[in-house]
Amino acid sequence: ARVGGPAVDPTRTTNRQLAHRGSARYLRRRSKALSALNYVVIVRILGSCANP
Repeated sequence: ARVGGPAVDPTRTTNRQLAHRGSARYLRRRSKALSALNYVVIVRILGSCANP
């Protein structure tokens, strides 16, 4: 199921676009909180990759 990857998945891309459109104003207001959350997620992913 993961042959094409998330970029080829039509439902995932459309859902992402709709979510981005719907929460654009909300994300602008919460840009600081969102950046902090993204930082935590990136650190988690990098940590899991470094320590499998």
